[in-house]
Amino acid sequence: MEIIDAFEGTFTNSWLAQTVERVPFRPHMVGSLLAGSIQPAWPTTSAIQVEIDQGRIGVLSTQPRHGAPQVIADRPRGAAFPLGSVHIPATKRLYADQVQNRRRPGETQLQTLARVVNDTLAAFNDDYDLTFEMHRIGMLKGRVLDTDGSTLFDFFDRLDVTQQSVDFKLSAGATKLNALTRKVKDKIDDALGGLPYDRIGVIAGRDWYDAFVEHDSVADTFKNHAAARVLREDPSSAPFAFGSFDDIRRYRDTAAAGLPDRIAPDEAYAVPLGVAGMFRVYWTPAGTFDSVNAPGRRLSITRGLDRDHGRWVDMVAESNPIWLNTHPQAVIKLTKS
Repeated sequence: MEIIDAFEGTFTNSWLAQTVERVPFRPHMVGSLLAGSIQPAWPTTSAIQVEIDQGRIGVLSTQPRHGAPQVIADRPRGAAFPLGSVHIPATKRLYADQVQNRRRPGETQLQTLARVVNDTLAAFNDDYDLTFEMHRIGMLKGRVLDTDGSTLFDFFDRLDVTQQSVDFKLSAGATKLNALTRKVKDKIDDALGGLPYDRIGVIAGRDWYDAFVEHDSVADTFKNHAAARVLREDPSSAPFAFGSFDDIRRYRDTAAAGLPDRIAPDEAYAVPLGVAGMFRVYWTPAGTFDSVNAPGRRLSITRGLDRDHGRWVDMVAESNPIWLNTHPQAVIKLTKS
């Protein structure tokens, strides 16, 4: 029962919760593009209160129970509503024989067990971030889906609007792509209503991307230019800028294999980066007694022990996020014809 004793004494729920936050993880394509633009929060409740205000989604701040309430004037009935978190559980069972033959020379059994546990936590991180990537794609497309394809939250349905789009007509050699990028920028500026942003990023499906980089407008712009090396060698290996677009990236849809939502090959999305509070994620508390009235975590880990026979330990993970795009009309869908 030495391993069970280790989980009771060393690898406690608290240790697991703190350790998983230190395990490095690699964000996927959309996660990399939006890095620094998603504002995290760790509420102590499982839901937040949001409101619809002039084409944007606002978040109501918490107040003391006996303090003055916020005034919401001139709003249509039903404009404010609670938005609950989604519950994403996962379990990995560690059997004794998985630890049995993993000891390296000079390692103690406790060190071997720690390595196995850390490998498991890293696997959890990878699994969850692929799921979160799908949610981040949903923030761009205006509809966050579950892994079974059902809709978790539809931003445009709540706002009663449709997503703005621009056709880039990439099959026509005479198309002035520089002018179209300015058109996209104008739509973003109008949707944000004067809010500042740092730059415009584009995440593009492979067919849209290939047609864009091979278009005469792009080729002529980069002719005899040092930056042309990026396009000549492997344009999908690094982002590049063109016109009003500061960061154009090719989406690798193989990374999202098996997920019901991804960036389609013939489309792209232009997104303003660095808008304060535009993209938000709320990590709400886990559904355990230890988490009651405590700030949430990105990923919570607990363990269940086989106390009768000491054959296995269950590593139980859960995440309870709320993903929010407060300015969904500022993300412009780019098509090609």
